Amino acid sequence: MKRIRTLTLLLFLLLLISGCKKEETPYTKNIVLEGSHSLPVYESILTYNSEPPEELRAKLFAIFNKENATFNFDKDYIIVDHNGKDLTEELTMDEPENFSDMQALVMKIKENAYQIVDSENYRVTTLEKEMKALYQGKRRLFPGNSLRKILEDNKEAYRDEDYGAINVYLIQNKITVYMPLEP
Repeated sequence: MKRIRTLTLLLFLLLLISGCKKEETPYTKNIVLEGSHSLPVYESILTYNSEPPEELRAKLFAIFNKENATFNFDKDYIIVDHNGKDLTEELTMDEPENFSDMQALVMKIKENAYQIVDSENYRVTTLEKEMKALYQGKRRLFPGNSLRKILEDNKEAYRDEDYGAINVYLIQNKITVYMPLEP
């Protein structure tokens, strides 16, 4: 009898502990955002870099030629994953010799959802944190829509932590959320 009680208690504790673990969603995973942009974000950013190949090639050109004085690049680009790990050295060890080699590097960046960002102007966050910052009034809106209206229209979604619904609302209403510039 004592053994059954002990096993039941252990099972109960195991279920209790496993139930406390929050389910990982696209909104709780780390993402890299560049500049002041905050929301909305397309969930596909976590699995694929949708930036046009021409822009990626231009940024890679800046990385490979930053030591070349004839080019004056206004940004120091790095390649990062969504945890903010700098992969620049690893991915640019060998400079591409031709267009095909460069295209292979571009595809690797796109398929692994790596981002090429300004080394001085990016941050690692989660969409959940960005949503909470919006609701706490720490983000600005464009166009200057009323935060009150967004809060009213998405009251239940926020209460239920349905950040996907809020993100879709922002996309459908063409609302951009951004971080205010610090003085």
